[in-house]
Amino acid sequence: MNIKLKDNDLTTLPGVGVATKGKLEELGIKTITDIILFLPSHLLDKTSTSNPNNVTDKQKCIFIGVIKSIIITKGPKRSMIVKVNVDGIDLQIRFLHKIFMFSNLKTGLKIRITGVVYKQSKTLSMIHPEVEIMSSDGLEKIIPFYDTKKKVTQGKIRKIIKFLLDYLSNKNNKDIFMDDQLLKLEIPNYLDALLYCHLPSSKISYIESLEKFLQGRKRFIFEELLAHRIKINTEINSSSKQTGYKFDYEKSDIHKMISTLGFSLTDSQIDVLNDLEKDFSKGTVSKRLIQGDVGCGKTIVAALAAYMCYLSDLQTSLLVPTEILANQHYKSLLKIFDGTKINIELITSSVCKSDKDVIYEKISSGEINIIIGTHSLLSDNIRFKNLGLSIIDEQHKFGVRQRAQIHKSSNKTIQPHQIMLSATPIPRSLSLVLYEGLSYSRITDVPKGRKPVKTELINKINREAIFDFVKDAINSKQQIFWMCPAIDSNSDRTSNIYGVYEELIEIFPSDRVAILHGQAEQSENEINMRKFHKHDADILLCTTMIEVGINIPNATTIIIEDASRFGLSQLHQLRGRVGRGRQQGFCFLIYDEKSSELSLSRLESLVNTNDGFSIAETDLKLRGAGDYFGQRQSGQYNNFKLINYEEILDNFTEVKKINKIYSELTDTQKKILLSRWSQLGNKGIDL
Repeated sequence: MNIKLKDNDLTTLPGVGVATKGKLEELGIKTITDIILFLPSHLLDKTSTSNPNNVTDKQKCIFIGVIKSIIITKGPKRSMIVKVNVDGIDLQIRFLHKIFMFSNLKTGLKIRITGVVYKQSKTLSMIHPEVEIMSSDGLEKIIPFYDTKKKVTQGKIRKIIKFLLDYLSNKNNKDIFMDDQLLKLEIPNYLDALLYCHLPSSKISYIESLEKFLQGRKRFIFEELLAHRIKINTEINSSSKQTGYKFDYEKSDIHKMISTLGFSLTDSQIDVLNDLEKDFSKGTVSKRLIQGDVGCGKTIVAALAAYMCYLSDLQTSLLVPTEILANQHYKSLLKIFDGTKINIELITSSVCKSDKDVIYEKISSGEINIIIGTHSLLSDNIRFKNLGLSIIDEQHKFGVRQRAQIHKSSNKTIQPHQIMLSATPIPRSLSLVLYEGLSYSRITDVPKGRKPVKTELINKINREAIFDFVKDAINSKQQIFWMCPAIDSNSDRTSNIYGVYEELIEIFPSDRVAILHGQAEQSENEINMRKFHKHDADILLCTTMIEVGINIPNATTIIIEDASRFGLSQLHQLRGRVGRGRQQGFCFLIYDEKSSELSLSRLESLVNTNDGFSIAETDLKLRGAGDYFGQRQSGQYNNFKLINYEEILDNFTEVKKINKIYSELTDTQKKILLSRWSQLGNKGIDL
């Protein structure tokens, strides 16, 4: 193989031109190392096909058939209807969006179809199934599935990775870990781990392939956790040497502000404020992570910290992941600081250029005391006069580079203090692994008077009873979140947005059902979100995009399909979207009648308590060896390329070994790990 690859140049890969390079970069893939470590979210089991004569309604099926006809409807929202002959039975396939992606389908082609089948009388139909064209060599039966958000086709990403694995297998890829370290962590060597993940064998059973896949994935989870540990230690050592602002204010002024709030702070809010006062009284930079449950009052604590900063004649920035959340914080802080002289501004992508230029000038002159913004706050045009405090809400949504960008816009010699907020309670034992060395505070209680959300488990066979409840809620002018684990049926999950949408519009007016998911255009999501905000829609059909930050006081009910597919803490986050107004909140967790006793025990813990920290501890205790909840979504945490919270819990016994292994790493090993898992686009592997 005479091709020479350059890690920081994707176009040196065969088949990757400028267009494909752009699509890969949209997925966060900027180097060839990134592609190698872009692991599948799960494996598809296609070892057997379904009999169309014996299927039931809403069953996940795999069919092989021949295309009989293709019809494209007319109108502004065109759809494609494909009729397929499957063992003498007609199957109708409907594609409702982005139909150009299926232009390769022609009559007479033999195809394999995977998805949820809908059966009405003798008619079989599927909505947005996965379709593969059969070749003379047949198709693989155990297939890696990549979360490409349909920017790049599954076939394209698999072809690129297959070439890379062949290339790497002919190179000297000595493992960065010693043999004894591999044994301690119980993980395979580097190349074997890549093969287990990217090229599962169809010569063994699906269960055996899945076990190897999880072993391989675990290898890279540990790699990234070790790189995370190295980065945190580097940050801590760097912070201890950096000069920070020493806040200067009268404590009595803080007490006066608290007295105007109209409610009392909780004990743990007071404890966290005391921690912050100590941080701000030192002359070195502080970095504190504040964790608190949904609705515990983190915003008030952050506001009072910003007030300490204001009284010290310094500026505060508040970085948030979404425009919706930015607007909510803006309105909250205007209300909290009503009657003061604090100048608060908001900057998002919706702000026009001329207004942004005015804001940039006011930040530079020090006229703005608190600036709230999304990624627009990371603009190179922003230069603070004296940034004393940087607050990052939902800190896991931002990467290292993005958090550092705020500091670049401030004084070069004196750095701002940093507060990172997180609404994801995690077990204390896990926080010691992930955040050892960082200043860490928890808000463990919630304001008095808040009604706990009533949670109920609903067996899928009784699912239709929910529709009557929803009708009553809508008639009472209330709104509903309806959460699905998948967007369409191209995944190993039964409930998906487009399938449920078809159900809902048979019962409710279609213009009162809004859709929100990660594969839609941002402008479309913003329109639908505004529609729901203004109560021009009664139901928001969505994915976990609503997990954090959306505050609709009129939304009283959330319905979560296939609830056992999620971790408890994530379900608790989703539940926190309702019950935020004066009315009682309700959460319905739909589960399959085939769910295991362990799955039901986990869900029942949500029925029994609304305490997020208690739920996190329960989640950890109930994890079993080999417990696998299905598809994993990398990228939940922008601090990480691969890791998600669920897998850390699944592998917690081994994760606890991270700090010990870290202490044994050589400088060379640390350097390679940092390069491999860096988000800064550095050269990773010598290709």
